[in-house]
Amino acid sequence: HGLLAIAYQGRLIETSVNVALVVLGLTALLCYGAARLVAHLWSLQRRLHGWAHTQKTGRARQDLVAGAIALAEGHWRQAEEALYRSAEISEAPFLHYLAAARAAQAQRAHERRDHYLDLARETTPKADLAVALTSAELHLEHGEITEARDVLQRLRSLHPAHPEVLRAALRFHVERGEWSEVLGLLPALSKRKALAAKEVSARQVEAYAGLLRAAEDPESLEKAWAQVPTPLRKRPPVLYAYASQLQRYGAGSRVIPLIHKTLKSDWDSALCACYGTIEGGDTAAQIREAETWLAAHGEDPSLLLTLGRLCYKSGLWGKACYYFEASIARQPYPEAYWLLAETLDHIGDPDRAAESR
Repeated sequence: HGLLAIAYQGRLIETSVNVALVVLGLTALLCYGAARLVAHLWSLQRRLHGWAHTQKTGRARQDLVAGAIALAEGHWRQAEEALYRSAEISEAPFLHYLAAARAAQAQRAHERRDHYLDLARETTPKADLAVALTSAELHLEHGEITEARDVLQRLRSLHPAHPEVLRAALRFHVERGEWSEVLGLLPALSKRKALAAKEVSARQVEAYAGLLRAAEDPESLEKAWAQVPTPLRKRPPVLYAYASQLQRYGAGSRVIPLIHKTLKSDWDSALCACYGTIEGGDTAAQIREAETWLAAHGEDPSLLLTLGRLCYKSGLWGKACYYFEASIARQPYPEAYWLLAETLDHIGDPDRAAESR
């Protein structure tokens, strides 16, 4: 029949070959089954862990969306709670904390705002630049000028050519009315194409006009005007600022010829209105010049008000009434009503004058 003898630790075990084969087969099956069971349990554990992770991240995404919606709708507290609640289990905690910082800012909870910004920086160190830019923006928004300036100075030392850093610095200086700094930034912004050419030009105009408005005496005004590039001197906002300041210092008539040239090629209602307030010029010549503009801009209430002013100065009461009434018909400026009433008093019509006051 065939015997199989196995000696093990001094013992002799004898059995038939068939029985040994059966035992070996059963043992192999048991080992295979045990291995399959262990593998299945391991797989089940992994699936359960994955399911739990999916549930958590899904909830985190839902909270992020809910928080963003609440933030957009102005429900600051609700937004902050939703965003903070599941930030730790989110795949993008950085987004939760940044948005929560904005929600806290809206509630003037500055300590919580700064705490969220710190958490955003800790969870995503590589996003330090984004956190710092947000921090500067929020500080500036709340009027924390020193803090915003400090953050921006640090960023400019670390990232002097980064377009978004340059744009943030520009926003800061524009809001602060620091026009020399604005002009200093524009070449770098233009070089790196961080601003469109049209916006660079607009910022230049705004900055030079700001420098002119900031002049505190005739000497500083002329120094500021000397800095303005020749092509920009005929841009209406720049010329308006200069003309207004000259008028303030009693020298407005000097700019009349330049206003004539500018308005012929680049009409601007504000500059036209300024033209009507300038003292010391040849009023009759100003009237003749302004009336040439009626053909193209006769519907502009600023032009009509300007002509009314000039006629009033010249004692042309009938024409002044006509222009004031025409201006009011298009745009009821309070000043036009007052000047019309004054004019009606001059021509002896107190009843209509009272109606205009």
